[in-house]
Amino acid sequence: MSARPDDLRRHLLERRIVLVSGVIDDASAARVAAELMTLDATGDQALVLQLQGVDAGYGPAFSLMDTIDLLGVPVLARCTGMVAGAAVGVVAVSHHRWATEHSTFRLGDPQTSAQGTFAELERWAEQLGRQRARFVDRLSQAVGTDAGDLAASLASGRILDPHEALEAGLVDRVGGVPPGP
Repeated sequence: MSARPDDLRRHLLERRIVLVSGVIDDASAARVAAELMTLDATGDQALVLQLQGVDAGYGPAFSLMDTIDLLGVPVLARCTGMVAGAAVGVVAVSHHRWATEHSTFRLGDPQTSAQGTFAELERWAEQLGRQRARFVDRLSQAVGTDAGDLAASLASGRILDPHEALEAGLVDRVGGVPPGP
């Protein structure tokens, strides 16, 4: 007999672990933020944000980054698989950041699409450019790296192995036994 997804999520939450996988959209960002805030309100122990193969656009990533900034307890980001797009920022603003030996980090603009009139698309592109600039600034502050270098890495779609991510300041630790709450 296998456990239901709700039972697994409840078990993880009891251990102060919030699991995030797949593409983070507005709905999943709201769920993760609610789970983080609920756990923050129920104790002073650190929280684990388990990121497994995640990607995010700027909006959902900013939502989670702001939530982490507002929490009163430390957040440990544990990364497995690929962390891509603006989800890299969610890792970077966490208080402690750990990656498995086989994880990867894709620095690049999030996948996005839009449709509309030429004027609407032009405004949408301008807004996306402003979000990208804010993201580069916030990521630069979080990892202590030059914003120009980060912007160039994002533009190139650079993929980092965990040791390169450690050198870049995206993670604090690679491999070993994963820390817990």
